[in-house]
Amino acid sequence: MSHNYTSILSFIATIISTISILIIIWGVIFTVACFLQAFFRKDFFDNKVSILLDLRIILGSYILLGLEVLIAADIIESVVHRTLDEVLLLIAIVIIRTAISYFLNKEIEEVERSRKANHIPPLQEQL
Repeated sequence: MSHNYTSILSFIATIISTISILIIIWGVIFTVACFLQAFFRKDFFDNKVSILLDLRIILGSYILLGLEVLIAADIIESVVHRTLDEVLLLIAIVIIRTAISYFLNKEIEEVERSRKANHIPPLQEQL
């Protein structure tokens, strides 16, 4: 692989990794903003469980998206560095991130099912 090609792919992987971190940071900021907006409403304590469940869904969705983008960056990086150690490390990282994504997605689905079963409106309708 040519040096320019390798440099370009490494740069792209770095940009994608940075984007994934920014997605997660934005998710935290957005979730905190939603929490503060809900917290200062008069009925916050009456709807606290519902609000907190929705906030978990919002934050979890951003974390999932950030992890999936980060996996894409890892795959690109593995094309650049093709040593056995790098490939094995990538496999381990992808397995761990995929497991985290899987269980986080299951938790989000469970929270959404619980909210629907209890006829709790989404946070967007409450704000």
